[in-house]
Amino acid sequence: MTLQEGYFDQRVLKRSETVRSGGSDRLDDLLFREAESQFLRMLPVDKKARVVQVEHIDNGDLNLLYTKKRRDLMSAHGDCQEIFVFHGTNESAISKIVREGFKVGGDGIEIRNGAVYGKGVYTVQDPAFAMRYSRRGGSSKVILCRVVCGQKGTDYEEGGRSDIFVIKAKQQLLPQYVVQYEMVPVA
Repeated sequence: MTLQEGYFDQRVLKRSETVRSGGSDRLDDLLFREAESQFLRMLPVDKKARVVQVEHIDNGDLNLLYTKKRRDLMSAHGDCQEIFVFHGTNESAISKIVREGFKVGGDGIEIRNGAVYGKGVYTVQDPAFAMRYSRRGGSSKVILCRVVCGQKGTDYEEGGRSDIFVIKAKQQLLPQYVVQYEMVPVA
């Protein structure tokens, strides 16, 4: 993670033979495996998909905002949970999000998919749930983000399930990967 203002790097990572065998410690292979393992580990057993490609995002501006927000939340609440979550949307929104960060709907920003559980960025630990929103937008990609949760009720809400997080401040979310997937027929 680069903490340099104005820095931006978006690298395409593909599965290599050494990743398949688990024998590589190259940075690109490690990053691919991190994203792929989060995707597959959290995918429900009744869903079958495979990771086709991963884009690693290193956005200095967003990294700085996230780091400051994490420090502020830890200072205010003590230890804060930091987890990976997925966000599904269309291709053009993905490009904007990895460059500019998320936008919280309301207050001049269009709310696209409702706000049943309040204003915020709707994220989920289950990639299959996020994939539904991507497919609606014609995409086969989801964003894998790091999130610093903060305190429930103040900094985030649960969205009807314990794995859905409605994040109230865009600085709490750090897009780190764009995961391209394809569905595998269930036999």
